[in-house]
Amino acid sequence: MSPEPFVLGEWRVEPSLNQLTRLARGSIPQRITPKAMEVLLVLGARAGEVVTREDLLTSVWPNVHVQEEILTRAVADLRKAFDDDRKEPRYIETIPKRGYRLIAAIAPVERKAARNRLPFWGAAAAAAAVATVVAWGSRDANVGKVVALEGHPLTALPGREIQPALSPDGTRVAFAWQGAKGDNWDIYVKPVSGETLTRLTEDPAFDLSPTWSPDGKRIAFARYREERECGILEVDAPGGTERQVGSCGKSQNPDLAWSPDGRLLAFSDRESDSESFGIYLLAAENGEKRKLIAPEGQHWGDKDPAFSPDGRWVLFTRSVSMNTQDVYRVRVEGGEPERLTSDGREVRGAAFTRDGAGIVVSSARSGSLGLWRIPFEGPSVRLVFEGKTPRAPELGARGEILFEERWRDTDVDAFALGAPEATTEPLVSSTYEDREPALSPDASRVAFVSTRSGSPELWVSDAAGGEAKRLTSFGGPDVGAPSWSPDGRSIVFDARPEGHADVYSISIEGGAATPIAPSPANEVAPVFSPDGRSVLFGSDRSETWQLWRSDAKEPGTSNGGYVCRFRDDTSLYFTKFDSPGLYRLDLKSGAEKSLEGTDVLADGRAWTFDESGILFLGFEAGKIVLYRWDFPSSALSSVGAVDADPAGGLAHDPARKRVLFTRVVRSESDLVIARLP
Repeated sequence: MSPEPFVLGEWRVEPSLNQLTRLARGSIPQRITPKAMEVLLVLGARAGEVVTREDLLTSVWPNVHVQEEILTRAVADLRKAFDDDRKEPRYIETIPKRGYRLIAAIAPVERKAARNRLPFWGAAAAAAAVATVVAWGSRDANVGKVVALEGHPLTALPGREIQPALSPDGTRVAFAWQGAKGDNWDIYVKPVSGETLTRLTEDPAFDLSPTWSPDGKRIAFARYREERECGILEVDAPGGTERQVGSCGKSQNPDLAWSPDGRLLAFSDRESDSESFGIYLLAAENGEKRKLIAPEGQHWGDKDPAFSPDGRWVLFTRSVSMNTQDVYRVRVEGGEPERLTSDGREVRGAAFTRDGAGIVVSSARSGSLGLWRIPFEGPSVRLVFEGKTPRAPELGARGEILFEERWRDTDVDAFALGAPEATTEPLVSSTYEDREPALSPDASRVAFVSTRSGSPELWVSDAAGGEAKRLTSFGGPDVGAPSWSPDGRSIVFDARPEGHADVYSISIEGGAATPIAPSPANEVAPVFSPDGRSVLFGSDRSETWQLWRSDAKEPGTSNGGYVCRFRDDTSLYFTKFDSPGLYRLDLKSGAEKSLEGTDVLADGRAWTFDESGILFLGFEAGKIVLYRWDFPSSALSSVGAVDADPAGGLAHDPARKRVLFTRVVRSESDLVIARLP
């Protein structure tokens, strides 16, 4: 191979420097030994083929007699640098008794000077080159090439700027921002080539999802109030009097989109909590509303609508499980939707290309979220952005691509129970996401989910957060809800390698994850029975979410069930997919009872048992509070406010009198603009 730099999977490789750098803004380059780099180059020259140990030894150590262990050590060094797993490799595969094979996507980098630069780029940005990468040896036959985007920061405000929308002429961007204090979501407008910031709304309710009218004179947006009613309003782009357009019902974030002819507004909504989200159309003139598309059964549903340039199609993402989406389009008149992707991975926004011949999508199809251009005919193009997670792509009429660049860092912290003042201390931390702690039965170890290896994986550490060890290597799909076996020797969890959610078991010593009762439906949040002989989980295999046992052919509930936990062998506590709060099932009589006061529960995973009650995270006046529901008295009490992510789970440590929770260390996003090649 040439000594020129190339892209390998999620890494930039620079042979002349013996250097590897992960494709993420702020990543620190790391050096490898010259011989390890030579081994990598030999494997890269024959990417996808088996290279024998003899060929590698002859190529890298010519005319020198060396032991085979030196090659084994060089390969081990490469795997360590790439954070690769020998048993479940993503970069270098061992072929027993033969040699090795490079299996990651590899692409040489071809630098080209940028000729057509966006008019708003400054002098420094104008001097930058646009990198074009042609795919070579890729494992994905649908990837034609890879293009490195040179992004230009459009906003750098504190907190989160989200849901960008370019004006039709490409000169202004509207977005939602919580403000400098992070206290309220409102709509703002900023010129693309300037820094003047105009605040369009100041209502104490949450204002989200801005979208421009085709003539660029008005902006429609959604207003969400505490009573959970969503309204669609519009305001003149310079600011002024607001006008009510219609209702977006129960939706908390409807993802508005204005049709090219100005007649329709598309958004996500549902008519009741028991229904899946669907795509609705609202007549801008009179507020009449009709359902365009929605999945059957209990699913997360359809969101993120976008119109095609000719106004004939509506693009949307369909979620069949948590963080498992694909992209579809449906005609404005309705009918059967057309599936455009079949990745079964996390999707965070999609848009039609300006010619309507394809889409650009933020997808985790390669492991972590990235941008892809997918034509309706021909190979897809990977858009490599050397920054944090790109989301919510928006395309402009002049070839611009605008998107959110999001930073998210969560840690697992410990909240001290019974202390005079609420105190927390870090337990598991990194600069990536660490979440969903689960304590072993003897309280000596903590299982958790982390993205520190580049994708969500299951990890185990000691009770102090040290000696962390990765157990899984799925390399992309979402992983969650770890739970220990009664003997502490294995962990069950859910993962989505095939798109839908399945439950798995894995030994704490490592090895391959074993699926439990796989089916085409979704199975989530598994737990062992008290005797360890079976596993219970939530599943939608009967079209509605119920609790199922791994060795049963019928559901164990009939009125709904989602996330469950045993307190003992006589009582099972659980949540429901479409109803708030906690429930108790008497395993002897089959009687079901709701727990009064627990309807403030913030998330179906955010609860656990203590010695004589239930600890859970709930909402109170917009804040997250740790509550306790007492078994003897059925009384609800507040333990204290806690800076927690409810979706990150909860675990009780009785030996140390503490609760483990997921704390959001940093959640920020800025807007970035680039030219779409």
